Amino acid sequence: MNIKLVKYNMLQMKNIFRLFLFLTFIILGTGLFSQTPPTYYCDIRNESFADSKIFEFDLYLTRTGTTALELAGINTGIILNTGFVNGGVITASLVSGASELNSAQIPANISYDAAYRCVMIAPKQPPRNYNTGVTSGTVISNTTGTKVCRIRLTNSVDFGTDPANYSWSMNVWPYHTVVGAFVQSGSNVLSTIITNASSQSLSNNLTTYLEGLYTSGIGNHHAQDEMGDHFHGPVADKVTVKLANASTHTVDYVSPVANLYTNGKCSFTVPASLSGSYYLVVNHRNGIETWSASPLVFSGSALNYNFTDAASKAYGNNMIQVDPGKWAFFSGDVNQDDIVDSGDLNLVDNASTAITMGYVTEDVNGDGLVDSGDMIAVDNNSTAIVYVKSPF
Repeated sequence: MNIKLVKYNMLQMKNIFRLFLFLTFIILGTGLFSQTPPTYYCDIRNESFADSKIFEFDLYLTRTGTTALELAGINTGIILNTGFVNGGVITASLVSGASELNSAQIPANISYDAAYRCVMIAPKQPPRNYNTGVTSGTVISNTTGTKVCRIRLTNSVDFGTDPANYSWSMNVWPYHTVVGAFVQSGSNVLSTIITNASSQSLSNNLTTYLEGLYTSGIGNHHAQDEMGDHFHGPVADKVTVKLANASTHTVDYVSPVANLYTNGKCSFTVPASLSGSYYLVVNHRNGIETWSASPLVFSGSALNYNFTDAASKAYGNNMIQVDPGKWAFFSGDVNQDDIVDSGDLNLVDNASTAITMGYVTEDVNGDGLVDSGDMIAVDNNSTAIVYVKSPF
């Protein structure tokens, strides 16, 4: 008999047994409740590489409705992108001291199912004194959210040049994502499942180059500091993605800061419940804010958008050609006032005179030193009157 297969099956059975124990403490349905069940948003934040083989991220819960959310329990299945795993053998672990949950609810068991590329975080029994009925679940924040845990993935090979681009396992197999809450029912407090697939985050993808970091044949080179690459693994720099409502002209969502890879790929998250037409608005620390050429439809499915293959992908053709058929966001808006001008030149000039080194906004070309190269880049775009172009 294949010993590895036996061990794998035993691990799966152990995880399913933990899930079964958790579910036995949760009452299905909401018809008996005297209060509106709470709602939530579950997402992943703060993705980072400790090195090319170690990747970490935070799992967060945020209460979204008006009803207070006292957490009864959570178990989670997170499925990773094939290109990210890169054929390696992954070991999953929990970072000690990172959780913001009450001590009785801090996850203690995590494993990785290689066949499904699924990170599985096991549940705990809902914290209740079964003699008195008193509960002691974590009250989930409705502002910043509450960190459930920080997860560390260690790969036997370098992680791939595709982002994690995760999805949630919402079925029993390979592992069921379940969120439970304590809810008032008359004079009693019951525990119930409030899981909703649309309450989970959705990973989307864009591709972009940055003028200041672009290197022919590479894409975005790693932004530097005084010690070398500022970010580990395939990460060149960071960006933020906003969604501007095409109808109301308001920014309805701002993504957590996202990793921009050297190959131009970037994965950003939005709520799966989000629907409607939105412009993608991308911000970089010293770049010109760039809008997608037209609104994109969000409807609960992953979205992919490539800015790099035509100037027309940006609103107002507001990009610069960096290679034949390759387009990048303009760099040089150091003070982020939506135009490259004398204000940016003065900042770069002062930093250059002071021989400033490190990961700083004045270092437009990202080589770790503010010097004449940055001055030239800003001067060129100032002369060309480069500014933000948007539909409203």
